[in-house]
Amino acid sequence: MLTDMRIIVLVALAALLISGESWSIPRTWAGKKAGSQENNPLVDNAGPRWRADQIYLDKPEDLANWKPMGCAESQRNLVWFNEPGSQGGNPHIRVEKSRLIMGVYSLATNMEWAKVPAVVFIAPRDGGYKLVQETAFKGWEGNGVVMVRYFRIDRVAKTVEAVGSDIAGSPDARRGESRVVRLAKGDELAVSFWIDGHHAGATVTASVAVSTAKLPE
Repeated sequence: MLTDMRIIVLVALAALLISGESWSIPRTWAGKKAGSQENNPLVDNAGPRWRADQIYLDKPEDLANWKPMGCAESQRNLVWFNEPGSQGGNPHIRVEKSRLIMGVYSLATNMEWAKVPAVVFIAPRDGGYKLVQETAFKGWEGNGVVMVRYFRIDRVAKTVEAVGSDIAGSPDARRGESRVVRLAKGDELAVSFWIDGHHAGATVTASVAVSTAKLPE
């Protein structure tokens, strides 16, 4: 029997398929070996498609703070992770049955920045796009709430534009989506995961898909 989380995800992805061409996180996506960025970004037949990033420092409007993650080993699993800017192994990302499993951590004494994972979709062609996500979290320290924030990234112009935000569900997943944005081929639509408070940490589980969409008039 399908879990409630899985049913919600299937409904959301089905809606995307009806609305236009769509892309979702693959069933598995891991690095090749610890210490390497190989397989990040993930490439499909049309070119680079998904990238696992860390936002450090935690000022997403500065493109220089979007840093591709490398591969590390954690509890016998290969995860996406960077040592600089991390705390207690966070932020990290791994993929399990097409779901993102992530560790997030808030500001902390002597480490006054959020530890933020992000997943970036790279547009294969010009057009309108939107990102849909289903996200749940389970806190394991503090009382922080996880926020999902979306960004449009133009690498040519070197600009980062906020295009929406949502609150993640706990314990049940909550659905949200970005605004519809215009992307040129190679532009990016990103989803990032933040936790508020001080000394607050959580495990975040998310399903993410991007679809083509009609641009607003």
